[in-house]
Amino acid sequence: MVPLGPNVDGFEGDLEAFLGLPEGRVVALNSGTAAIHLGLIQLGVGPGDEVICQSFTFSASANPIAYLGARPVFVDSEAETWNMDPALLEVAIEDRMRVTGQKPKAIIPVHLYGMPAKMDEILEVARVQDPY
Repeated sequence: MVPLGPNVDGFEGDLEAFLGLPEGRVVALNSGTAAIHLGLIQLGVGPGDEVICQSFTFSASANPIAYLGARPVFVDSEAETWNMDPALLEVAIEDRMRVTGQKPKAIIPVHLYGMPAKMDEILEVARVQDPY
């Protein structure tokens, strides 16, 4: 968590108002690693789960998975953006379902070097695998 004070409280309050959320629903964190960690906790990721992340990134993308006793499943990059390859993501999900009988619990794409990942395609693959 970040040091508390009027600026952090104001930021959290402003973001809650912008998003139309009740008071106390936004928490400022000190790093992206902490944000991924908290997000995975909120998703119920735990020991034995698998979480997909891309192979070409900083270790902070995979470390929170390991903190929770889950297993990172790495997906390679595509050449245009160097981010998660949606086609390889689909292959990885199908592989994990075939091998383990379960879908990975989450997907963590990264926008590397300021280049956005192909989120429309990544989300489409995720929707096809879980239409609900």
